Formats: sequence, C-alpha cells, structure tokens
Amino acid sequence: MADEGKSEGINELVPDPSSAAAPAKGKSGTLIVVIVGFVIMIVTPLTTYFVVKATVPPPLSTSAPREELDAKPGETTTFNLGTIYVNIAETKGTRVLKIEPYLVLSEPRLDEVLTGMAPMLRDKVLAAASTKTIDELEGSQGRENLKRSIMTLINTAIKGRMSGAVVDVYFNEFLIQ
Repeated sequence: MADEGKSEGINELVPDPSSAAAPAKGKSGTLIVVIVGFVIMIVTPLTTYFVVKATVPPPLSTSAPREELDAKPGETTTFNLGTIYVNIAETKGTRVLKIEPYLVLSEPRLDEVLTGMAPMLRDKVLAAASTKTIDELEGSQGRENLKRSIMTLINTAIKGRMSGAVVDVYFNEFLIQ
C-alpha cells in the first residue's frame, strides 16, 4: 500500500505526453526566438554607438596646421608651462607646491614668441610661487593672489620685448604637499 501511494504521487508530477494541455513547440516558435535574439544582438551595439557618439565631444587634434590653431576673435590662446614643483616659503623644504600653469595670451602670435622664452617664464613662476607661505596659498583667494603675482612678473619681463601680454593664468594642477 505504501508503494501505491508513492507511485501515484510520481505520476501526478510527470505530465502525460498525450494530454492536450502540454504546449506544442515547433519550428516556428524556435525560429521566432532566434530572430528576436539576432535583432537584439544587432540593435544593442548600434544604439550604444550612437548614444556615445552623440554625448562624447570630439578629441582635440594636435596635428592641425598652424592656421587652424590660431585663435579667432573671442577665442583665447593658452601657453602651457608644464608641471612645476616649488618649495613653499617658511617650511624649511618640508612642504612642496605642485602647479601646472597655463598662460592666457592676449594675441595668438605670442605663443611662438614665448616658446623660446619658456625657461625664463618658468623661472618667473618659480620666483612668484616660492615667496608664498602655506597660509598665503590656501583657499581660492590664495590661488588668485598667486595668479596675479605670476601674471605681473611675466608681463614685466616681456613688456619691452614684444607687444601683447598675459591676460590670465589658469592652473591645470594645484597641489600642496
């Protein structure tokens, strides 16, 4: 009797293949699944490509001819002085300022002139920054004061040599360690 109960329970779990309630799978159902999967495989990368292309700005070209690099009216021309490390005043060499200044030029043609003067310009930045204490460098007001000092020293140095001037200074990096 115990065996009969077990076999009845098993038979209830296994569907009868001849019953009409069992779903019929044929070639058409499998074909639809394959087609839908294929469409998803094609549409997903295409959608991703167009979304990314629409949202990411184009890269800057460094191989453009010189005429294309000259600033148009209303555009600014910058001159990168590279990364500069400076000992901070009154720290006995234990604290360092790391900056990467960009000079904003009043005229695009100054870029070519200042290229030959880069060591002198870096020295002027070092002179301006090495006199600052930590208290003078901290906060946005400290950075603005350093920018003004750099701009004043460089404009004084190039004043008699050429027309045009540095109109602003940007820091790509500004780190006190």
